[in-house]
This record gives sequence, C-alpha cells and structure tokens, in this order.
Amino acid sequence: MLSTFRIPSKLYFELYQKGGDKLIATYSVLKQSRNKEKQYFSFTSKNNKKVSGYSLLRNKTNISLHTLKKYIPTLINAGLCSFNDIGDFILLGNSKTKELYSSHKLVPIIIGKNLVHTAYNSMAVRLYSSEAKQLRQIEIKRNQSELLKRKDNPRSLKELKAIRKILKNENRNDFFIDKSVLSLQSYAYIKDNSNSKAKGYYWKNKLKQKNIIVSKRRFNNIKQMTLKEFLFLKSNSKIPKLFLYRSGWLVEEIVSEFNTIKTIDKSM
Repeated sequence: MLSTFRIPSKLYFELYQKGGDKLIATYSVLKQSRNKEKQYFSFTSKNNKKVSGYSLLRNKTNISLHTLKKYIPTLINAGLCSFNDIGDFILLGNSKTKELYSSHKLVPIIIGKNLVHTAYNSMAVRLYSSEAKQLRQIEIKRNQSELLKRKDNPRSLKELKAIRKILKNENRNDFFIDKSVLSLQSYAYIKDNSNSKAKGYYWKNKLKQKNIIVSKRRFNNIKQMTLKEFLFLKSNSKIPKLFLYRSGWLVEEIVSEFNTIKTIDKSM
C-alpha cells in the first residue's frame, strides 16, 4: 500500500517555486523514509565503513547521489534540514514546520515506487486543485441556471434576491462548460509555469501513462455532410486543417475534458 506524506500548503508552493516537483518529491521521501525516527543516524556497515552524509541518505531512501546533492542544499537553506558534525541528517519536526509555515491546510503527496512517480504525484495536487475549482464553478453556474428558469415565478423572497443579483451581474455568461477541461498550454503551465503547447502535449501523455489523469476528446459539430463532401472540401482547402469528420459531421476539436484518477488522495 502506498504511503502519503502531508506537507503544509504554504511550504508545498514555496518548494515548487524553488525547485519544482522533484524538490517536493525529494523532501517528501526524506520525511516519509525516517520510519518515525527524529533523524537519520550514521552507521557502520558490515565491511566496517562509516555510512554518513549523502551516502546515508542514498542508503535509506534510494534517491540518487546526484539528485540528493542537487536538492538537499535548497532544503538546508530553507531551514528544513541539516547535517551534524558526525554525518547524521536532521529534519525539522512536523510541529515546528507547521509553526514556521503557519499553514492550516495540509497537501497530501502520495509516495510512489520511485522519486519520479512521487514527483508526478506532486504535480497531481495542482491538477486536482484545477479540477476541483472548475467543478465548484460548474455547480455555481448550474444553480444559477436553475434559478433563472424561475425568474418570473421565484419561490421566495430570498430566491428573488438571488435572481436579481445574478441578473445584475453584467459580466454574467449564459454559456458554461459542464466538464472540467484543460488545454495543452494549461498542462505546461501547471507543470512549470510555461506556455508551450508541445510541452503540454508531452506532460498530458505522461500523466495518462502514469494513471494520474484520464482525458476525453471534445468536439463541436459544425455542419452535417457526407464523407465525400468533406474530402472534396479538404482537398480544395475549403476548411481549416484542424477540422475533422466524425459520424456524418464536420467537427472542430475543442479543449479536452480531464479528470484526476480516483486513487489520488483527494482529502485536501
């Protein structure tokens, strides 16, 4: 069974800014691999060699020396850990960490079979946050639509006031998407704040392969036609290249629906 490490949300986003999901994953694995000990204690191996410092952490966590040496200094500079004079590794306790980052919300990071998978699980936190935000907005819009159906015959004074408030909002949009969606650029932005469609395509596919998300293509029907008509228009460049033919319709592909997999800990 996979274990889950819970990190203060303020610390999660600070580490994300400093080193991305790999830094978050490294910190999470270091915390979770202590087996409730206060620190990692150096020891003498069977061949009478002292195991301490980075070698100690590699031995206890299976994180590579290269990764440890890349990310541990950032964690030390943040005051989250340190090495003592004999090579023990000391992590700031949970209570002091919560106090330092004064965060009431804890973000669950599922510890995967390796550091890479744990990093994907870190990214999944932001994907779930995007999904949850959209679903809340969908529910609000759905409730507003139901209220507006009764604008000429409200059930109560409270409902009348709610309807008037909706109608008063000049920026109200009567059309809304009833699915959680994510563009390719959004995948890239969620990953590392970039805006690359190519990077977004890469990360979307990786997330699907890792069973972090499921995705479903969406289309707008443009016009009914036969396949023969579609091929004629396409051969004469009468339609945009991105338009497709599906089930007797000329269609335009739009932003895909996505959902995070149920195995992700959603108790955030």
